[in-house]
Amino acid sequence: MADYMPISLCNVIYKIASKILVNRLKPHMNSLISPFQNGFVHDRGIQDNIIMVQELTHTIRTSKSKKDGMAVVKIDMSNAFDRIKWDFLLKLLETIGAYFRSFKPYCGLRQVDPLSPILFALCTKVLSSTLQQHQDRGNLEGVFISRNRPQISHLLFVGDIYFFLKLDSKSLSSFHDSLKSFHDDSCQIIDLRKSIITFSPFTLITKKSLALSTLGISESHNFDSYLGDKHSASSSWKSLHSGLESISNNMIHKVGMGYSINIWEDYWIPGVNPDEFKTVSNYYPDTNHPIFISEFLMENIF
Repeated sequence: MADYMPISLCNVIYKIASKILVNRLKPHMNSLISPFQNGFVHDRGIQDNIIMVQELTHTIRTSKSKKDGMAVVKIDMSNAFDRIKWDFLLKLLETIGAYFRSFKPYCGLRQVDPLSPILFALCTKVLSSTLQQHQDRGNLEGVFISRNRPQISHLLFVGDIYFFLKLDSKSLSSFHDSLKSFHDDSCQIIDLRKSIITFSPFTLITKKSLALSTLGISESHNFDSYLGDKHSASSSWKSLHSGLESISNNMIHKVGMGYSINIWEDYWIPGVNPDEFKTVSNYYPDTNHPIFISEFLMENIF
């Protein structure tokens, strides 16, 4: 019965005031909310985080490394929107420029209030920033989804947070300290009964024991059910693989990074003769000089 609560119906004036505040916050949400939180922010899709969680979990569960054990941890926030301490929230809002001298709030947000998820997302940025600081200092090591990509240590959802960790003592200690600090400051309760951890297949027993004893979270052998994926293969990879034959049959040229494709000579655009590019000779007078596609790529954007 602890999770049941009455829904407070908001009157018209309350709804108008709340909506005004939300609309004023909206233009600034991109800079205020953690980049690892894709909910409640315009132009961010929560499905991106879902795919990232599946990909990172797939990376961990298919890892063959015996030296570096890895784990994915799902933390459940108990009654996420209802347990934030006012002092913590007010101090957080003051750091981003909010002004409270003219009035002092004393009661909590009501259920179905549009401000509630936004303020909670602001609060979780504190935890996200703490983890990122540990990561930048080398005290916490996340997981690389592929080579030459930044490591990711956490992704945020509404009431759940997923963490991706290397199982060395320094990373586990920094992770545990970050959770404890967030709990002490915000009074947000972490529900250990609903929180789970799963390990890479060749993780040493000693590292598993260290993680379980440090975090106090139970191991799950059925993590796929939490991801909505019944198979061990990456969902994104399965989608790509299903269309691979169609792509292969219709492929004309592999562009890649464009180092070997001359825009004046090579048939690199379907249905377009390279001679048509020479009509822009006013801008490129020397069409005999090779120009490669790579010259038009700026930070992987064409």
